[in-house]
Amino acid sequence: MQFESNESEQLLDAATKYMDQVEKMFPTRAFATAVTDINGKNVFITKYFKALDPPKEVLELPGDQEVIIPLSLYSGRLSSAITVLIL
Repeated sequence: MQFESNESEQLLDAATKYMDQVEKMFPTRAFATAVTDINGKNVFITKYFKALDPPKEVLELPGDQEVIIPLSLYSGRLSSAITVLIL
C-alpha cells in the first residue's frame, strides 16, 4: 500500500533503491526510510532526528574541547541514525 507524500519523486525513488540494496545485504533486519505522519502522509524518518548534547563525561575530558565536542556530536549522530534505521 502506497501512501501520499510531499517528498519529491526523485528522493522517493532513491529511498526505494537504497532500501532494495540494504535489504539484499541484510535480509534478516528491518529497515525504515519513511514513516507515516499524523496526516497519513509518508515522510522521511530523518525529519524526526534530533541532535543530542554530548554526555557530561565528554565535556569533562581533558584535552582540546574544540576537537572533542565536535567529534562526540558526530559520533552521537551516527549511533542515533544506526539505532533508528535498524529497527
